Amino acid sequence: KEFAKIFSSKYKKLHYLVNNAGIMVTPKYTPTANGVEQQFGINHLGHFYLTKLLLPTLKDTAKEGSRIINLSSAAHTFTHPGYDFSKVPLTKNEYEPTLAYGISKVSN
Repeated sequence: KEFAKIFSSKYKKLHYLVNNAGIMVTPKYTPTANGVEQQFGINHLGHFYLTKLLLPTLKDTAKEGSRIINLSSAAHTFTHPGYDFSKVPLTKNEYEPTLAYGISKVSN
């Protein structure tokens, strides 16, 4: 949130937003400050929120050309075939590090 505020106050244009950074296969369940499983919160919801905060600047740049690029990885295959995505994000009792990472990647 602070980054978007600083960026928007310093710059009036944003041509490309590349959502890529994240965390991977954290060994134990850890919730974010908002209570969501950490990998899902950072790797998926964090990118979504940053995009939302920067969207006005991206729209202001649209006539010159602006793009939002969301990167993922082959780690989406870490989810199980037929996985019930209505259970996302995982709870502490359901947590399995590799599965949680796969869910965070397939969500992008």
